[in-house]
Amino acid sequence: MSAIVDVEAAARSVNKSTSALRMWASKGWIHRHGYDRRGRLLVDVQEVTEVAQRKAAEDAERTAAWATAVA
Repeated sequence: MSAIVDVEAAARSVNKSTSALRMWASKGWIHRHGYDRRGRLLVDVQEVTEVAQRKAAEDAERTAAWATAVA
């Protein structure tokens, strides 16, 4: 079972900004699970980790393709 955490904790766990995670939520890449009593967005940390890993793989592919094209 995964944990529901505030967006700040989730962002720290994947070394991303809170604004990046809010953008992911607005694009539907991660689900919103409400807000805590301080008004912070709540997200599933496992879902955030999966999206971060997918984005890192996409970035690596894009970088490799660019490097090949330039070489």
